[in-house]
Amino acid sequence: MDIAELLQPILSGGIRNTNYVNGRILAAEDLKDDQKAERLRQQLYGQALGDGVAHGLVVMQPQANQTIVHITPGLAINRKGQTLSLSQALDLHLVRQTETQRGNAGLFVPCEPPQAGAILTNAGFYVLTLSPVSDFAEQVPLFESIGANVTNMKCVSRYAVEGVQFRLARLELNSLTNISAATRNQVNQLTTLNDTASLSKLRNLAAHLFFGAEERAAFVRDPFKSISEQARYGALESMRALGSVTDCDVPLALIHWTASGIKFVDMWAVRRRIIAPSIMTGIPGLADIRRDGEAEAICMQFVDHLETIRRTVPNLESVVATQFFRFLPAFGMLPLTGTARGFNFSKFFEGRVFHQPVFVEAARVEFLLRMAQTFPPIDLNNDEMVWLYLVRENLDARAFAEAPPPLQYLIFASGHVPFIGAARFDVARSDFSHFTSTLALSI
Repeated sequence: MDIAELLQPILSGGIRNTNYVNGRILAAEDLKDDQKAERLRQQLYGQALGDGVAHGLVVMQPQANQTIVHITPGLAINRKGQTLSLSQALDLHLVRQTETQRGNAGLFVPCEPPQAGAILTNAGFYVLTLSPVSDFAEQVPLFESIGANVTNMKCVSRYAVEGVQFRLARLELNSLTNISAATRNQVNQLTTLNDTASLSKLRNLAAHLFFGAEERAAFVRDPFKSISEQARYGALESMRALGSVTDCDVPLALIHWTASGIKFVDMWAVRRRIIAPSIMTGIPGLADIRRDGEAEAICMQFVDHLETIRRTVPNLESVVATQFFRFLPAFGMLPLTGTARGFNFSKFFEGRVFHQPVFVEAARVEFLLRMAQTFPPIDLNNDEMVWLYLVRENLDARAFAEAPPPLQYLIFASGHVPFIGAARFDVARSDFSHFTSTLALSI
């Protein structure tokens, strides 16, 4: 450890800028040093801003069981502070058709040469990541002196171009040492099944391996673990510790692969908005800005997953949550039967302890959402009660025949979340009778 005194300049590791003075001979190396200094300065800005996806980079599976995913344009920042930009949409083959010739213009020294990615040969879970690369482009003439009045001309690259590459990293289930044996066995069992409900439950359980549901629950039981232990929760941190995912990578999607092709693509299991580094050092596993991004991801993962079920399951009214999910978010919205592709909430929560639906004002829904995001997901293996709410304005719009009528839905929330339903109703309202009749249609 170095020793310093007050007001002593500390220049070790500082950004080195070329010192321009009249009469100095400039070489290409001096201009390259300026470019290097500017890239380093931008990386420091990026590290202060945080890592994650800024916008776009949506990963979609065009057709079931194929080996191609569609990716939209977008922008991201990795943990090294490097900006990664995809300027146009593309279809990405996850099984390489030809061996790619990789270039290296030296613009991302810590990340080059590029990491070798996993190959889709064995069934399992893979994380699709985005990382930086660089290469040379175009040619310009170069005249060099080789003697008195003798020059030689050759061609050199005109540009050093910053680009990106996609890579797959395999999740080794045995590397997750902080999950229970029961969860590990459940994942292994579900991978052997091919019915719709089992595949749905596998997707849900795999996503929550990355959310670190079991590990975070352990922090409350034993909050005096070291800071490094508290920060290393979730499957992605295990992959980073093993080096299969590096600080150069931005995770974009979780892919489940079998011999018959892609079974599902789940973005929000690993996708996060840009999250700034935290200066908290006491209880990072319980109260950290990272938790805000993860809470949003848990809600969005459920939204995407539920839409997949609505597209693929013929009889939604028979769907039981415990057959399709292991975890539910602490707040969720469920389209109801009687509307386009809705669920029967009594069937959905079959076998669970839930309060019969009560009414909530629309003005309180956002508050309920934000409050619920501070609570852990609902573990359907436990006997946790669930609150159910109907939004009064939603039912009013349907009762008064607004055109087109809104989709009727129900809000559920973890039983740990404080109750915020209406304590009483104004029975003097002439239109009150429609509440009971509308609710009866949903049961």
